[in-house]
Amino acid sequence: IPEEWLSSTRSYLQNLKKSSSSQTIFINYLAKDPKRSWEVTQALDLVRLMQQESAYQNATFIINTLPDLIDSLNQQIQQYSLTNCYAYSAVDNFYQLPAMLKLSDLIISVETSIMHLANAVKTPVIALMRQRTPEWYPLDLDNSYIIWVNNKKGSIKDISPSTVMSTINSTVNTVQ
Repeated sequence: IPEEWLSSTRSYLQNLKKSSSSQTIFINYLAKDPKRSWEVTQALDLVRLMQQESAYQNATFIINTLPDLIDSLNQQIQQYSLTNCYAYSAVDNFYQLPAMLKLSDLIISVETSIMHLANAVKTPVIALMRQRTPEWYPLDLDNSYIIWVNNKKGSIKDISPSTVMSTINSTVNTVQ
């Protein structure tokens, strides 16, 4: 990742954070295939659940979305009354995304390239995956935890935010 993009992303995050020591949690709810995506409301519900935990009350939440959905997501974040939560999309350069992933403390992602980029930049990831393509799991199992959909024909939407929260509570200390 070129230093230019790490530096600009670092500055971007510093402007958002309550304090320089607060964690950055990156959530990716979207994939091209709707069966591989979460609903945006599930991502927002996860932020709400995480913010109820003392460990995440001061965290900065970055929710990845498509450029044309940023305004809509920001409106939904306001409707949910979430603080320290922001819509994000790498709109200027490809390297913005891996820079954001590298500077995050935890990544929660549906089964897309983001979970593999998380492994590449060595940021802990919780990957939400279907059983249909198990060979695409993140390979760095020391920095990854996988939540599988319960049945082979299920979709990512079948994984509830509370299941993800339970996984965070039981594994995040071993993943980080």
